[in-house]
Amino acid sequence: MIKRFAYQIIVSIIVLFSVLIFGTKGFAAFALMVFISLATKNVKLDEREYQLFYKTGNNTLFGFILSATILHLLGSYGIATNLINQNWLIITVSLILFIQGVVGIFIFKKG
Repeated sequence: MIKRFAYQIIVSIIVLFSVLIFGTKGFAAFALMVFISLATKNVKLDEREYQLFYKTGNNTLFGFILSATILHLLGSYGIATNLINQNWLIITVSLILFIQGVVGIFIFKKG
């Protein structure tokens, strides 16, 4: 599962920067999430890992609310002509993936 969360972090960073640089066209980098099945191939989870996975999802909600608030405050900033305010939904999706990856690795390491 740690491979899955690490992959989510990597893809979310790639998507975030590609959207900030290329605008809406940069969301095509999200297609990299297709390969997440390779990171979780033939993984059988036990009951404890299912509990930790659900705990990760619950704790991601706090990070989502925090990131949405920050995006709202930084709405007028951006790179080149690509403002955060114009691409807020795509940026929020990549931030959710990033936060879930970080929280997931922390929870699975902590136990």
